[in-house]
Amino acid sequence: MLRRKLIEGGIASPDEIRGCTQAEIRQIEDRYGPLPDAYKEILRLIGHGAGRLVDRMEFWIYADRLDEVNRHGRSAMQDFEADGVSLPETGPVFFISARQGDYPTFIPASEGSDAAVFMMNGDRNTVERIHDSVWDWIMEFVRDAEYFIGKGLR
Repeated sequence: MLRRKLIEGGIASPDEIRGCTQAEIRQIEDRYGPLPDAYKEILRLIGHGAGRLVDRMEFWIYADRLDEVNRHGRSAMQDFEADGVSLPETGPVFFISARQGDYPTFIPASEGSDAAVFMMNGDRNTVERIHDSVWDWIMEFVRDAEYFIGKGLR
């Protein structure tokens, strides 16, 4: 569904859709713990790129930025904890995106079919549940890309 939506929406051509290999996904899980099946499927489909889905400088969602996203996110999480900000009881987490290093977004680092997505908002010092599913999270990027491409802005 995601691949078809990217191609039909003019977001990416088939050769611009580049996924991670099973070995690359295993390496990520070796560093950060188990990941939900839905997120691993997203990595398999677009882990290295998806055309005009996002501006790579603005949104850090691809595998080449995940270590950096996790460093920034864990640092922000420590700052939030030091400030007494209430964090959700998710257990270990894995940061899946950031916007220019800010607003780190994470999922519980656990096995399962899917996971809720949370965002750390440094402006308000809050952690918010922003999606019930990683599929909802990635489809929001798809809708935004379709909008901006339709307006001639991407």
